[in-house]
Amino acid sequence: MWLKDAEGYSQSTIDQIVRSISLWEEYNNAQDFKIFNPDKVLAFKKTLYEKINPNTKLPLSLTTQHHLLFHSNRFYKWLSSQQGYKSKIKATDAAYFKLDRKNTRMA
Repeated sequence: MWLKDAEGYSQSTIDQIVRSISLWEEYNNAQDFKIFNPDKVLAFKKTLYEKINPNTKLPLSLTTQHHLLFHSNRFYKWLSSQQGYKSKIKATDAAYFKLDRKNTRMA
């Protein structure tokens, strides 16, 4: 509701955000978000780089990887300000959910 009414996102964008968070949660074996491990995020990014798009049979594009990580980044920034998570997650932890600068430019 917040994403739609406060942020003004369309339902298709909200679906993409949910997909991004779900991919991270699946990779992280549904581990509590309060347990943050930068090494796990780095491994997740490598997995995205190697992931094959089931429709095209090609690796995920940098644009897709960028968007998946961008949504996770925003989620962790938001989560770091929520009660029960403030003391466990730093807003700076979200920075790990980014491509390097070169690939971000290419995306």
